[in-house]
Amino acid sequence: MTAQMEEFISEISDMDNTQLRALVITMKKDQIAKDAHILETEKMLTEMAKSYSKLKASNDQKDSELKRLRKDLNSVCEQLGLDANQRFGRKTEKLDDLLSKKICGDDPVSDFADEDSSNDAEVEVITDGTVNAGTKRNRSVGRSVKKQPSSTDTSKLPVIENYEIHSDEIDEECDGGSWRIVSWMCHESVEITKATAYLLRTYTPKISYNHGDNMKCIPAPNIVLPRTLLSSSLGALILYYKAALYLPIYRQVEEFSRYGFKVSRQVLNSWYITMAETILYPVEQHMEKLLLDQPCHQCDETTLTVIKDGRAPGSKSYVWYHGTSELYDGHKINIFKYCKTRSTDHLREFYQNFAGIITSDGYISYALLEKENPDNIVSSACFAHTRRCFAEALEVMKSPAITAEKINDSEEKKALMLIQDIYACDTSLKDVDLDEREEKRRTAVLPKVEALFDYLHSLDLNSDDLSARMKKAVSYAVNLETKLKIFLKNGYVPIDNNHSENLIRHIALGRRNWLFSTSIAGAEANLVVYSVVETAKANGADAYIYLKYLLDKVPKHLDDSSTEFLNDMLPWSHAYLEYQTKEKEIRCCEYSEKPDSRGRPKPKHESNSIAS
Repeated sequence: MTAQMEEFISEISDMDNTQLRALVITMKKDQIAKDAHILETEKMLTEMAKSYSKLKASNDQKDSELKRLRKDLNSVCEQLGLDANQRFGRKTEKLDDLLSKKICGDDPVSDFADEDSSNDAEVEVITDGTVNAGTKRNRSVGRSVKKQPSSTDTSKLPVIENYEIHSDEIDEECDGGSWRIVSWMCHESVEITKATAYLLRTYTPKISYNHGDNMKCIPAPNIVLPRTLLSSSLGALILYYKAALYLPIYRQVEEFSRYGFKVSRQVLNSWYITMAETILYPVEQHMEKLLLDQPCHQCDETTLTVIKDGRAPGSKSYVWYHGTSELYDGHKINIFKYCKTRSTDHLREFYQNFAGIITSDGYISYALLEKENPDNIVSSACFAHTRRCFAEALEVMKSPAITAEKINDSEEKKALMLIQDIYACDTSLKDVDLDEREEKRRTAVLPKVEALFDYLHSLDLNSDDLSARMKKAVSYAVNLETKLKIFLKNGYVPIDNNHSENLIRHIALGRRNWLFSTSIAGAEANLVVYSVVETAKANGADAYIYLKYLLDKVPKHLDDSSTEFLNDMLPWSHAYLEYQTKEKEIRCCEYSEKPDSRGRPKPKHESNSIAS
């Protein structure tokens, strides 16, 4: 018993009953007050607990929202950086160039990095692609020396020999003394004659026979479009200007006006579309039929604006490219088709009778087409798009925070190095024959591809050490692993789809000049011309001469019941090659004098009495 308790007992032992009652009443009142205070305190604590729970939940929600906003902000900054780099930066995906951009500060992505982050290490990219600490140099670090332009090649130009001699000038130089020609000094220059427009009037006879009872008109030869001023040379130039030089019709009108030939834009447009629809279209369809017989295709698509297509203004149309594999050792065919949308319907229609391999980017329609035709169609993926994902992951790394060790140890660089090894090995096989390419791919390229995917499978996508872009790149590659390995089994299948992108770039270049097509008919006509021109260029034909050949020859067969003549309309046909040779000879002879017995223009020799 405590001393306080003993003291309390001692105090109450001396109290009478009245005092004890008063004490008990007082204590009871105190107890009731305390109980009330405790109850109020418990209520307050309960309310505080509820408020705390609400505040905690609200705080957790705000933290989660803040994390999401930071993630979105980083994603937006990364995308802005990639867009800025694509627009203003160097257009390269080479590993050494990417590392140089990150470390040397030539990186638009760094403009969006945190301002308080810093990088104390100065690093240098050396020739083997690794990054080492070093000192700042006054030269461009990590970049290869710019190659000098290659020497000019005039081997394919016709040669005109011209002998010049001016006796008066020589007499003056020789002080009026005797002189003779010892030898000739040769000086070469490339001469180009601008196109000349003239009006050709062709008269054909009207004949009376059988003593005047019958009359007959001899038709004019080579009429491209009856009752028009259009000739094969003018028509070919109109088509060539737009499809090969990307010159819009309105600028052609201005150019022809400078020649002295005034024609309206409407007339030129009408000629362009009519030539495409009536003369070039049968040839393009024949090319398309031959293309579908090839087992390996490459495909891509890009946007196109068509003003009057029956939809709301601003609706996007699409240009689809279909072509033979760049590794195919036969005749190359490039076909461009118009479609209102990017849906799979176009692929279903175009490839309804096709069996083979289609190399494309990762667009889902190609995989869907393969799923719908598992026995006929195989979809092959593009390694360049896979590499691009890892290159973007490296691009968005914040430059100020990068050190030499971090770059060398980064997963992004390791993946890019493995892909670089694959490309280095496969690129060397482009010029070998099919059997050797397939054998080398099995023995040399396959182990490098397996090493890449073994490394990607070893990465933990749940780890915080991997950036969001890197996780996306790894997922992209792993999901397409089977399709990315298809090129290893077929020597005609390319490792990537860059060939298609380079070809469809011609549509993009033209689109920057002529901007849009007014109607669907105009868009389809435009793509027919592009198909013919790009196929001619791919097979080494002179695009202008080939167009002129078609305008000369096809109209004569438009009423034929057979299409056998179309075989002679192809840019690799013997008939066309003879035509091209003759056309070039005619061009050469137009500017040369009558040749001597050795085939050379006869020089005009001038000399004094003892000159030889």
